[in-house]
Amino acid sequence: MNNIVEKDGKRFVEHEGLLVPLLFAPLEGPQTWFMEYEGQTDNLFYGGARGGGKTECLIALAAKYGHIPGYRCLYMRRTHPRLIQSVERARMVLTNMGWRPSENSFKHESGAIIRYGHCQYEADRFNYQGHEYQKILFDELTEFTKKIYEFMATCCRSTIPDIKAQMIGTGNPGGVGHLWVKKMYVDRCKPVPIGGKVYNEEFDVTWQPEAPGKVYTDEEGLTYQFVPAKVFDNKYIIENDKAYVLRLKKLPQEVRKAHLDGSWDVFVGQFFGEWNPKVHVVDSFKIPLNWPRYVSLDFGSSAPFVGMFHTVDPYTGELYTYDEYWAKGQSLRYHAAQIALRVANEPKIDMIIYPHDMHRRFSKEDADFETMIDTFKRHLTEELDKLKKPKHLRFDKAVSGPNTRVMGWNLMREALAEPWWRITKDCKMLIQTLPYLIHDEKNPDDVQECDEDHWAEASRNGLVHIKRSPTETKGNKYEFKKKPQRRMTRKHWMVM
Repeated sequence: MNNIVEKDGKRFVEHEGLLVPLLFAPLEGPQTWFMEYEGQTDNLFYGGARGGGKTECLIALAAKYGHIPGYRCLYMRRTHPRLIQSVERARMVLTNMGWRPSENSFKHESGAIIRYGHCQYEADRFNYQGHEYQKILFDELTEFTKKIYEFMATCCRSTIPDIKAQMIGTGNPGGVGHLWVKKMYVDRCKPVPIGGKVYNEEFDVTWQPEAPGKVYTDEEGLTYQFVPAKVFDNKYIIENDKAYVLRLKKLPQEVRKAHLDGSWDVFVGQFFGEWNPKVHVVDSFKIPLNWPRYVSLDFGSSAPFVGMFHTVDPYTGELYTYDEYWAKGQSLRYHAAQIALRVANEPKIDMIIYPHDMHRRFSKEDADFETMIDTFKRHLTEELDKLKKPKHLRFDKAVSGPNTRVMGWNLMREALAEPWWRITKDCKMLIQTLPYLIHDEKNPDDVQECDEDHWAEASRNGLVHIKRSPTETKGNKYEFKKKPQRRMTRKHWMVM
C-alpha cells in the first residue's frame, strides 16, 4: 500500500521516494477504507445507500497510479449517456491529465491512460476482447450482468510490480445485477456494526454505522471485500445538502430501506413486490396421490436448463411448486437423464410443459433432423426404460404468442397476491432469484432478462399452462379457472 503523507496542509502519495499530489482526500470511514483496500484484494465493492460519495472515490482511484508509465485503467458505465455524466465529473477532478475525446480517455504525461467505456448490450463486451488493464472500475456495478463482469475480468491483469490487478465496483441496491452482486460481495463479506445505533436528531433518523467485515477468499484463492456506506458517512451532504437527506427520508418505506438504510433485501424496481417468504414459502409435504403433477421446462445450453415440478390441490385450486432441477453446459441427454431420475420416483406425471423454442431443429437446413423436444423425449424414454420405470408421458407446448410473457408475469403476480401459489423450501434457486427480478426498462410490464430469470421463466410456463382453461381459449387471450371456495388443511393432506 502506498503511504499517504501530509505536508503544508496538503496530502501526497509517497512513491519511490517521490511525493505525488493526492487529487482526492477521502473522508474518514468508508471512503478511507475503500482507498485502503484498493490493491489489497482481487475484487472490491463499495456501496449501499445513496449519497455515500462513491463516484468521487472511483474517479480519484482511477488516477491513483497515473504517474506510473504503462498504467492502464478502464472506467465503465452501462450506457453511453451515463458515461458522459461520469466523464464530466472526472474532468473537474483530473485536472492534471489531458482529455482525449477521440479516444474517450485521459492521458497523463507519464503515458498512463484512463479509458472510459460502456457496455449497454451483453455483446458489447467483445469490444474489449484482447485489452489489458490493471484496474477495471464499474460505476454502478448493479447495472451490469454477471456475464459482462466475468468477461471483463479476463482483461484485468498486471505485469507492473507496483500495481495489483483488481476488479472494483460501486453501486446501490437494485438493478439487473442486484442478486449476483449481493451474493458475490454483500453476503460473503458481512459488514461489522460499529457500536450501537446512532440517532440523528436533526433528521429524526436512527442509523447503524458499519465497518467492512472479513475479506472473503473463494475456492480458487481470489479475495473479495465489501465496504458499506450510508449518506450519514458523507459529511459534505449532511452539512451542505440537508434537503437531499430529507428527500430520502420521505421515500416510500420499501424504497427508503434501500436508498437511506442501504438494505440489500429490498430495492427499487422489484418486479414481484407481492413476494413475502413468510406467506409463499412452505415446508415440504407428502403430496396426496390424487393430486395432478406437472413439470415445466425452460431451455438453456450455456444458460441453465431448468425443470420446475408443480402440483395442484384439486379441492382448493391452490398450486404448489415442490421441486426443481437445473444445470448448464450439459447435453439434452444429460438433462433428460436427470429429469428421468425425478420422474421415476413420482407416482405419476400428468404433463411435461416445454417452451416453444424447443421445437427448433438442431440443423435448420436439414428437415430430417429431430427437434430438440423430440430428442429430449427420446432420451427421457430411454432413461426411464433403463430405470425399469416406463411411464406414459404427455408433452405439451407452453403457451406462446404476442403478449404471453406479460400475461404470464401478471398471472404470477396475481398468484402471489391472493395468494394461491406456494413454493416449498426444496426450490432453493426459485426462492433465491424470484424476489430479485426487476422491471424491463423498455416495457415495465415485462421482466428484465438476466442471468437469474430461468427459474421464473420455467415457473411461468407451468403456471400459465396449468391454470389456463382450454375451453375458454380465444386467440391469445386466456381466462383462468376459478378455484373452489372449500379449503383443505395440511392435516387433511397427511391422512389422504
